[in-house]
Amino acid sequence: MSSENPLLPIAVYGSLKQGKSSHHLLHGKPAIDQGWLTGFELFDLGSHAAAVRGNGRLYVELYSVTAEELRRLDALEDYNERRPARSLYRRETVSSPSGEPCWIYLYNRPVHMRPRVASGRW
Repeated sequence: MSSENPLLPIAVYGSLKQGKSSHHLLHGKPAIDQGWLTGFELFDLGSHAAAVRGNGRLYVELYSVTAEELRRLDALEDYNERRPARSLYRRETVSSPSGEPCWIYLYNRPVHMRPRVASGRW
């Protein structure tokens, strides 16, 4: 992570949530907050989920991560801050359910052929 990007909590909505397949990358940490984000839609990619900006709601868990954990999450999400347009997911800053800033990974590919998860909860 570059020095220009302050370390923020991260909002997760798919395989990184508690009990899901990639949660081990968060070292089994408990969520520091959870709740709904508005202005996002969730899609089913089979083995994982993809969120994009839209007209729905997205249920997230928030975690406090170290710089090393954030690098591992970037690798999982195929995010490269030097080439965000080519990344599978983009890491962006959004407002958490409590209104504080947090990171979130948003899918960086078309979703028009993917099933939408209308509930907003993976």
